[in-house]
Amino acid sequence: TARLNSVRPLVSVEPGGTTARVAVHIDVERSGLEVPESALTVQVRLGDVHATAVIAAGATSTVVDVVVADAALWWPVGYGKQPLYDLDVTLEHGTEQVAELGTWHRRIGLRTVELDTTPDDVGTAFTLRVNGQPVFVRGANWIPDDHLLTRLTRDRLARRINQAIGANLNLLRVWGGGIYESEDFYELCDEAGVMVWQDFPLACAAYPEEEP
Repeated sequence: TARLNSVRPLVSVEPGGTTARVAVHIDVERSGLEVPESALTVQVRLGDVHATAVIAAGATSTVVDVVVADAALWWPVGYGKQPLYDLDVTLEHGTEQVAELGTWHRRIGLRTVELDTTPDDVGTAFTLRVNGQPVFVRGANWIPDDHLLTRLTRDRLARRINQAIGANLNLLRVWGGGIYESEDFYELCDEAGVMVWQDFPLACAAYPEEEP
């Protein structure tokens, strides 16, 4: 019938407060075998909060808004704690006999991150703000920890991230000449309070500039 194609949670936090809103963008891919196509149901659970949405027949996307009052906000290491909320999405088909078509799970932090480039006396600022608060960034480049990527383990990545924290770092820049790291890397950074600056792949490479 259909499957979950992508889930993208976008978090906003009420200015000066702790009410968090998560706009969960959900895309589905239909099989094309169901004629006519029917409506689908999406169940979204964030912590103790539950929401339901319907993807109309023929449609392939929806946005589900989930509001968490008195949210425990996520902070970079040194600025506060790093609570994570379980976010679960379930795609269903049918009304009387409900069939589960797919599930998606992540742990997410409720926080906002913005780059402040306000003009000043000498140009523009370049300040990361988390939950509206300026953060003094202490970062380093991250390259793949092994040329043989299959030798990397979650424990090995955890040791490296702990070493970064031991060096008083709070941000790792995933270098554009490297790779998209595994989910383990990003999950461990979330748990440890380490921000990730993600380059586009090959961003540091040189390309020919002549036609074609």
